[in-house]
Amino acid sequence: MIGITVDAAPGSGAIATHVRLVVQDNGVGMSEDVRERAFDPFFSTKEIGKGTGLGLAIASRIIHDHGGSLKLHSVPGGGTTFSIRLPATRREGTEGEQGGEPDERWLGRDRAVLVLDDDPTLLELVDVALMGVGCDVVVTSDVREALGVAQERSF
Repeated sequence: MIGITVDAAPGSGAIATHVRLVVQDNGVGMSEDVRERAFDPFFSTKEIGKGTGLGLAIASRIIHDHGGSLKLHSVPGGGTTFSIRLPATRREGTEGEQGGEPDERWLGRDRAVLVLDDDPTLLELVDVALMGVGCDVVVTSDVREALGVAQERSF
């Protein structure tokens, strides 16, 4: 499930524009001890050699560096939900015009993006999201194909 919302700022009557992305699964969920460590670098529940344990740590850092938040809700047997909230307007103190206009850095017009991942569901999700903001997206799960495409095109 993916949702994008625009909420009104409480009590001010102004529109506070943000983007919220909710990713939910119906898997086995996470125990409390796994939830507590889920964002720790190099923590993984996968067997050795099947993952680095860096994905959530890196995602969390990127989201926070962009002024956003990442929340995790999971219960054993009940699936997992990640809620990502990012600002869609310029923050005060950033270069460029102020006034709540969409931040051009978030728009993908005329940008080519190469996405390489071994998870087909993630590839599809990222493909749809990036195409939605106007990016020219190439997705693949094959390293050789990614290298070939990267040599042929500019990203």
